[in-house]
Amino acid sequence: MKPNKLKIAEKIFYRNLDCKFLFEQNPHIGLCVSGGSDSMALVMLMNGWIKKKYGKITIFHFNHGLREESDFESKFVKKFSKNLGFECKVIKWKNNKPRSAIMETARNFRYSKIIEECKKKQILHLMTAHHYDDSLETFFMRSLRKKKYFGLSSIPFKRIHESLQIIRPLLNFKKRKLEEICKFYKIDWINDSSNFNLFYERPRIREKLKNFSEKKLDFLDKQQKKNKLLNENIEKKVATFFVSNLKYYENG
Repeated sequence: MKPNKLKIAEKIFYRNLDCKFLFEQNPHIGLCVSGGSDSMALVMLMNGWIKKKYGKITIFHFNHGLREESDFESKFVKKFSKNLGFECKVIKWKNNKPRSAIMETARNFRYSKIIEECKKKQILHLMTAHHYDDSLETFFMRSLRKKKYFGLSSIPFKRIHESLQIIRPLLNFKKRKLEEICKFYKIDWINDSSNFNLFYERPRIREKLKNFSEKKLDFLDKQQKKNKLLNENIEKKVATFFVSNLKYYENG
């Protein structure tokens, strides 16, 4: 990636954050970092943004303990965070691992533990590195299951969990662009072996999409955007209905 292209990517990233989300003064942001190229690129982009806002970053890394390299990955992220001057909290999954639905269980447990840590540190905004490719994969995966309405809107830019705003600022960035950002900064990243394990659904979906023509991928992208817009309109109508027709009383 050339310096001018990086500047453009940073400008788009900063503009998206400043236009789409509200932050407190001198914000304290939590970042979920696995060590993959997408989350490492997120850290580098946020490194520039947080300095402009005179804020603070805490990095969260979840050690699932599912692979031999899990401990190495934790040390890798911890060292990377230290070099940038960021606090890094490594959380280990010490519970017994389930025999089925392990990816979904791991994701739910990971979120619950990181959210707990955010509450302790009074962090109001948590960011994950989900990107364009993830969103398209999720949309295609759900469309194969015949999901409708909200399921087909794919990954949202943000969701609210009590007082915590979970933000995914990279949804307009393709994975190859994030890898280019890492290469520009001369940053190594980890390739999670589970991403290539066809036992899991997402790697199988990813392999299918690799064989799609540009025309077919473009059609899928348009369908995703169409459904997203449809869902946003439904949400507005529902919100307008409740605001217009419901009254809140002190006792419920």
